[in-house]
Amino acid sequence: MILIVDYKMPYFDGVETVKSIRNKMKISSEKTEVIMMHNLADDLTEIKEELSKNGVSVTISKPIKLKELIYSLNNIRNTHLLNKKIEIDREKDKIKVNKGNNKPVILVAEDVKMNLILVKAMLNQILTEVDIEEAENGKKCIEILNNKSVDLILMDIHMPEMDGIETTGYIRGIMGKNSRELPIIALTAGAIKEDMEKCIESGMNDFLTKPIEKEILKKSIEKYLIHKDIIIKEEVKAEEKLMKLSFDKERLMDKIENDKSTFKELIEVSIEKFPMYIYNIENGITEENETKIRINSHSLAGAAATMCFTIIAEKAKEIEENRGEDREKLKKYMEELKSEWKNMEKVLRKMIL
Repeated sequence: MILIVDYKMPYFDGVETVKSIRNKMKISSEKTEVIMMHNLADDLTEIKEELSKNGVSVTISKPIKLKELIYSLNNIRNTHLLNKKIEIDREKDKIKVNKGNNKPVILVAEDVKMNLILVKAMLNQILTEVDIEEAENGKKCIEILNNKSVDLILMDIHMPEMDGIETTGYIRGIMGKNSRELPIIALTAGAIKEDMEKCIESGMNDFLTKPIEKEILKKSIEKYLIHKDIIIKEEVKAEEKLMKLSFDKERLMDKIENDKSTFKELIEVSIEKFPMYIYNIENGITEENETKIRINSHSLAGAAATMCFTIIAEKAKEIEENRGEDREKLKKYMEELKSEWKNMEKVLRKMIL
């Protein structure tokens, strides 16, 4: 038997779950092999020995690639070679930007140090080589641009002194023609349509919502560095970009490697299960049952994130985090969630007709 378990789960995390299986249930690694999933930001180095001791054969970072998972399942008995193969595959997946003898230069404008460290780590994992410039605010960003040629900017929209919207407006309006063609990708804390509209209106090319996912960042780098000459000539309307906020179908299809039957099954399950979560959350609010609210909103947020239903995931998370607030505030969040699902359900049903 093979168990696939997530590192971070409510009540019992992945490590505690595996330890209970080994120590309390007395199920050995010979009988049950374990693959542990984890987020890119999770540092497993400190518990590497504990994982090995409890028979965790392989760790895989999310979002899971189908070919990586299949290979792991087929070769789980040969752990050493399997982990080596995964490392080699990750090296092969890195992008090389052709700039002659020069490295591509990416400017990361981000005032939160933890976010900056994570984005830098991702960039080094995505690209074979890269020169990363750092700016903690818009003024520093402009200072760097005045002194150095940059190929791409990852711009946080909320920064002190000079925010990302104002900085982008300055770059597009004042810094000359070359700066007007410089790709700028917004980094936003949430899928708020008003923020997205401001990003596009200020002259940003695209946006990524936090927490930033490595595969999504990689796609953006491919789009704006590898195919840069094509992208600059494109005229993309703001509405077309905003459509992706509710449901990033392209991202979901990439996760399942364009398997149409899997897509149809996922949509059908979503149409069946999501109303149940929403109903239970609303009941929990009416009954003032925080446990019921937490369990169902947490499940809904996770399921929506898996399906790339960005706004539903944000709204569910909002309810989970504010479950102890007054009922009127929670009812407001609930109405926003129900409204978003109502619109989403119509779109989903058309997709599987």
